[in-house]
Amino acid sequence: LDERAGGEIFNVGEADGLTELEWVRAIATAAGWSGQVISDAATPPSSSAEWGVPLVVDTRRIREVLGYQEPIGRQEGLRRATAARPHRSGG
Repeated sequence: LDERAGGEIFNVGEADGLTELEWVRAIATAAGWSGQVISDAATPPSSSAEWGVPLVVDTRRIREVLGYQEPIGRQEGLRRATAARPHRSGG
């Protein structure tokens, strides 16, 4: 809806991407889990993919050109996502 975006392509994502291990630890912390997260580099990935290709993209342009900001920060988003919710039975 912003005229400045016309004909442009922007990467959308967080300004500071986390590694998979950092995500697991952040989710565990937000959920109040106090266990230990251990990474085993000797265990191959469960999915076949080209794991040497970085999956992190540069999102500076959308922030600089359009002033994009996440409406909810990472910690608040994780807090909301891991908050206890009443169980709903199917039916």
